[in-house]
Amino acid sequence: MKEKSIHILIVDDHNLFRKSLSNLIHTFKFLSTIYEAANGLEALEIISSNLIDIVLLDVQMPVMNGVDTIKQIKKVASKPRVIYNGPQK
Repeated sequence: MKEKSIHILIVDDHNLFRKSLSNLIHTFKFLSTIYEAANGLEALEIISSNLIDIVLLDVQMPVMNGVDTIKQIKKVASKPRVIYNGPQK
C-alpha cells in the first residue's frame, strides 16, 4: 500500500528556525514534502499553487503577520490545518 505524503508549510521570518524545524520533521518516519516561507505573502503564494495539509506559522513576522495570514488562508483554502506560535484566545 502506498503511503500518502503530508505537505507541510513552515512560515517564519527566521531562516535558521525554518531550516531547523524542516530538518527535524524530515527525521520522522512519515513521508512529507516541506515548503518554506519567510512571511505571510510568500505563504499565500505557496498555498495558492500547492495542496498543503499543515501550516506551521509564526505570528510575529514582517510584511504580513500570522494573524492576517490565517485570515487570508481561510479565504483561499479550506484544507490546511494551521498551527501557530502566538497568544491563545
